[in-house]
Amino acid sequence: MKRTRTENEWRTLVQDLEGSGASTRDFAERHGLNRRTVVWWRSYFRRRDREAKRSAPVVQFATVQRSVARASARSETGVTGLAIFSGGVRIGVQPGFDPETLTALLDVLDARHEGRR
Repeated sequence: MKRTRTENEWRTLVQDLEGSGASTRDFAERHGLNRRTVVWWRSYFRRRDREAKRSAPVVQFATVQRSVARASARSETGVTGLAIFSGGVRIGVQPGFDPETLTALLDVLDARHEGRR
């Protein structure tokens, strides 16, 4: 009776093949595997890895500008605000802001920017 391998076992075998420098035929024979099955799994993992790279989130940085008015206020009080630009929207953040609310707002803007809403 043939042994059924898990996807993780196949991934390990394919990684071993690629690191061995052996031909697919030699590797398959050495491990008692069907060469076509090894080729299929190698293709499957390559395709999945390419798709994962394409769908990986893109990191974007927000532009942060300190306003002149706030800079002068800082010199008087020692405290200043912050302006965040995200997806064409300006968000003013003042001292004492709620970090959870800001995080939720940025998540909504990110979702809108990615077309999820």
